[in-house]
Amino acid sequence: MSAKKYKVTLTADEKELLNRIINKGKENAPERKRARAPPLAGEGYADDMIAGRAALSRRGLEQAR
Repeated sequence: MSAKKYKVTLTADEKELLNRIINKGKENAPERKRARAPPLAGEGYADDMIAGRAALSRRGLEQAR
């Protein structure tokens, strides 16, 4: 497992916005996938774990940042 590269701190408003994007429905699936990553990073998960749980490739996670 890789070490955590970036520390992420989200405000309550940012978390709410990301949750709205994630729970939108089927439209704009790529945006929804990328929106899953910041909350996981804020919880302290390593990059490999975030990529797996957000259904992103490692490179996709790096680009989403």
